[in-house]
Amino acid sequence: MLWINKKTRLSVKHTFQFILIFSFLMLSTSCRKNDVGNQDEPDLLSVDLSGEWEGYGYSCTFFQELEIIEITQNGTSVNAIKTIGDACVTKGNVTFQGVFSQNPFNVSFSTGSPTQPNCCTIQAEMELITPNILKSDAFGIFYIRKRTYYP
Repeated sequence: MLWINKKTRLSVKHTFQFILIFSFLMLSTSCRKNDVGNQDEPDLLSVDLSGEWEGYGYSCTFFQELEIIEITQNGTSVNAIKTIGDACVTKGNVTFQGVFSQNPFNVSFSTGSPTQPNCCTIQAEMELITPNILKSDAFGIFYIRKRTYYP
């Protein structure tokens, strides 16, 4: 696999995807802020967030890493577990959890450091941009569903 930089751990493919999706997110967010009454929100609240998601923009030790999580949704309760861990939040631990009853919705992120993994939590907002893209206001992370959701 061709790597842009071994320290970033992002391949050329993932870096290109990151740039494309980040551009889309910036455009969609700026367009929506100018809308009067977002007509998509009721439909987005009916989306089931369950499934495997890839997180972009995440870093544990100053190097961006591809984050893989499994989200389960039971009613409005959302729980995201790391399927590939790192030194800050280890495999099998909650990466975020919240209640998806409005959009954006509040979540609690697990945080840590290599010397104190899984030690702390912070509060943040998560927004479902499309049925397959989640954006967090914490750390600049956004998530893309690995398998496209069709309502």
